[in-house]
Amino acid sequence: MQEPTGAGRIGLACVGGATSAIVAVGDTAHLYARPLAGQVYFESSADGGPAMILAHNGSTGIQWALILLPGGAPAAAPAGGGAFPARISGPASGGLYPFVEQDHTGLTDKAGGLSGSARNLAETTAAATSAGE
Repeated sequence: MQEPTGAGRIGLACVGGATSAIVAVGDTAHLYARPLAGQVYFESSADGGPAMILAHNGSTGIQWALILLPGGAPAAAPAGGGAFPARISGPASGGLYPFVEQDHTGLTDKAGGLSGSARNLAETTAAATSAGE
């Protein structure tokens, strides 16, 4: 998720393409990141991962980074990239929220729209900040 969103609420989600994320950078030479089980941030990985690290602050530690999620903007997503209105369709499970894409009004589920699970970046930021204190 790209903004704070609770169960039953509508918010923006990024399902592919470039986005900001919290990454635990273990080595500044690492080019890829993968989600960490039980955590709300990514771990850098030298041997690959589902997200390519495009930029970070050049040091190690937990920090904001620009990453590229696989798949880019899906064909079903509105013009303008991977951001689209989505309704959180249930409570979080393991830091992931189930979502359903909304129509252009944001009031009803989009027929044939996207659905899946997404992280809430606002919660990710809060957790990473707390972990670093």
